[in-house]
Amino acid sequence: MNLLRIPVFLVPVVLASLLAACGGSGGSKEQSPDNGLLTGAPDSGALQAMERIDPEAAEAGDILGGVILTRMDVFLELDATVDQVNTALKGIDARIVTSLPGMPYMTVSIPRQANTQAAADLATELEQYPGIQSVLVAREASAQLLPPGQASSADEKPALKHLEAGRFPAAWNASNLLANCEADKVKLAIVDYFSFPFLAPVSNSSPDIGQEAERELPVSSLTGSPSSDGNLHGWQVAATAAAKFDDRNPTGAMPFDQCIDLTLFAINGLSFSQWLINSSLALDVLGPGVIMSQSLGYQDDCVDYDSSGNMVYVACRPDHFGDQPKAVVFTPYQRSQYGLLWKYLTRDQRDSFLSVVAAGNSGNAESASLYAGLGEAVYDSPMAVVSEDPMAHVQDESLWGIPLTLADGDPDFVSIAANDFQLGLLQSLSDLLKLSSLGTARNVLVVGSGDRVGAHAYSSQGGNIMADGANIQTLGSETVSGTSFSAPQVAGLAAYMWSIAPELREGPMEDTVRAITANTRENGFIDAYAAVLSIDEDAGSEPPKAPVREAILDVTGDGFFNQDDLRLFADFYGLTDTPVAEDPDNPGTPSRFDLNGDGLISPDAMERFDLDPENSTHLGEARYGNVSLSIGGDTISLDENQLTDTEILCYYAYSPLYLGDEQTRSTLLPLSICNTDANLGISNLFT
Repeated sequence: MNLLRIPVFLVPVVLASLLAACGGSGGSKEQSPDNGLLTGAPDSGALQAMERIDPEAAEAGDILGGVILTRMDVFLELDATVDQVNTALKGIDARIVTSLPGMPYMTVSIPRQANTQAAADLATELEQYPGIQSVLVAREASAQLLPPGQASSADEKPALKHLEAGRFPAAWNASNLLANCEADKVKLAIVDYFSFPFLAPVSNSSPDIGQEAERELPVSSLTGSPSSDGNLHGWQVAATAAAKFDDRNPTGAMPFDQCIDLTLFAINGLSFSQWLINSSLALDVLGPGVIMSQSLGYQDDCVDYDSSGNMVYVACRPDHFGDQPKAVVFTPYQRSQYGLLWKYLTRDQRDSFLSVVAAGNSGNAESASLYAGLGEAVYDSPMAVVSEDPMAHVQDESLWGIPLTLADGDPDFVSIAANDFQLGLLQSLSDLLKLSSLGTARNVLVVGSGDRVGAHAYSSQGGNIMADGANIQTLGSETVSGTSFSAPQVAGLAAYMWSIAPELREGPMEDTVRAITANTRENGFIDAYAAVLSIDEDAGSEPPKAPVREAILDVTGDGFFNQDDLRLFADFYGLTDTPVAEDPDNPGTPSRFDLNGDGLISPDAMERFDLDPENSTHLGEARYGNVSLSIGGDTISLDENQLTDTEILCYYAYSPLYLGDEQTRSTLLPLSICNTDANLGISNLFT
């Protein structure tokens, strides 16, 4: 299949000018047949009659609690005929609004239903027709945002605390390498829900969110179907990834706005199938070398809908699960169908984009206590499941079987694992799409929420990395939580790495995935500093192959690590009689001298640091051990698992990285300094 252009316009924007640009889907796009039905001989194959019809968003007023009352996602029998499909659609007054050539997926429009139950009843009716394999009431993807008060702690924390825990500020000390990034910006795409125009401030004390977003975010375009319902989730995710580092909050994981081409894709009003199709078409528009961050997934909580259509969280009942259209939690069979669709849509793009996905917030959900698979990150979204085989575990009773935690008298829950017939259908679909030989995707980062202690209780299990998604300060001075805000931190780190090492954009994407995931803490928590340091190959060679370490040591920014840099380090570390003058207009400057990345300047404060990357894996795991430092005729042994700032400075001052005056080096960093504790008091840079 030839993926054509996205069915929305790409307009360079200043956010204040977006209002005029966002009037509907706009632009040139493929249109559905005049009558919204398949064309062709009645007894011919329906799949052969499928045409490209671009996704079109439903009206905001037709969406209640995430349920689209005017849409259904329909899965066809692989041998369905044109007549069967058209008869079924005409039987419920439905028309095709999204389809792709040769694919058994379609999204159809239906007369607006009064409520979710009516929509489910109509879906059940459509399933009875020959040629229709299954029908799902159309739902928007679920934002991986926790309701207020459900984070691991309600305590507000400093604006950079989540980034400091992951050693982002230390990684940013290599920003000298960004000098020419404006000529070749990193393409970062956020696919999410966006509201435009912005509504009133969140509170009387909050700044105007529109002005704040315009000031803080390097947005090049907003496309798709932004709504006017006040949904700020996408803006908050974008800010977590890429808000500027200035004297205002928030600050993104990649705060160097001059290096980022930030494209926002609004999926408001799209069903699951439409969301996946639009995401793949967005990749086609942007071309190779894209980081796509998605903080979206399945609705795994048990919910009902009140008389106004609002979603209400309730205790789980058997009717919340299963294959019937009225069930609110997708089965493994349904998840596998969407996973196969995404696998097919991106089959030719795997090594041209990095996919960063939120793990989901079902770790401590009641539904996950009933069906363990619902608490697993890999099953939380189509983007995550392609990192494994979408069909591998659909029949696993340990994940989807009858809950073992139920007591006598509890509701009669049943297994939701796929049956043999459904597994056969999935295999036939995989064969039709020629996916069996494709293998698992290795361009995926599935991001949970946690800290250096461990995973947060709400975070779904099994992602390949964690970042701190609890109580994050974002636009409008709001504090938000969830894996929605873990994923963009990892996307921001990847964007930073691509900015300082542009060759990573060329792939394989597995290099970036490995550099980030292989350098986490033991519990999988992100270590941005270690990941960035893994870009270097050898700091001891002649000449050195260590641009990151050179940039970190070059505090004067003249392109060399020499005596001028040593003097500044020595002054700041208190090794000279020259007082340190901190620039009041640049708070946080001391962290520029924090070589071990612990946020402290102290003779006793230690952190891990890979001094000699020659013994580590380039773009892979750092190996920490003992290394030797020779000064004159003396040798010092250094443990890379626990190094002070001064020890790191000494090591590189007596290495090929140093290009300065040797006498100045001997004066500032004699053996007595490098081999004994300097008389410094502990100073926390991050308070």
